[in-house]
Amino acid sequence: MSVRRVPPCAGLREPHLDFHREWVCSGERMAPWVVSRHPADFAAMLAFLRAGPAASGPEVPHSTHWLVTEDGDRVLGVSNLRHRRNDRLRRMGGHIGYGSERRRGYARVLLRLTLHEARAVGLDVLPCCDPDNVASERTIRGCGGVRDRDGAAGAPVLDRPPCGRQAAPRTARRRQ
Repeated sequence: MSVRRVPPCAGLREPHLDFHREWVCSGERMAPWVVSRHPADFAAMLAFLRAGPAASGPEVPHSTHWLVTEDGDRVLGVSNLRHRRNDRLRRMGGHIGYGSERRRGYARVLLRLTLHEARAVGLDVLPCCDPDNVASERTIRGCGGVRDRDGAAGAPVLDRPPCGRQAAPRTARRRQ
């Protein structure tokens, strides 16, 4: 299946509502945090997501994108790139949050594309994950990350190699 990463838009309302509903029903913690923003007032949610780069106060400037099927029928994942880190994110978070359908390779594609965006806007990002999140650690390592140290609460901090050695982003193609 061919996929692409796009900014949130009104044309993807129904696919995003399905994605959000499925995630809520799964009972899993929503990540990145922007996924937990309830889409009942879809226009307000879009306005919030689009204002991300201008955010101030306790939030940091950020940009959100959705990973969708090429035809736009399904939202498969969400990435949120934080353009800087505040004190809280320095203690227990990185620059990138992402979440996707499980065990299909979408997380790696989403992270690669988000790393590509980070490089394009001149960010030297620090991806990290919770200590018990083996899948995220595997995803980060698959995008060139290496274990650097244990951060707050034992969370592994995985740093990526310099941009020159980073693999170029790829799109996922799955056999039917």
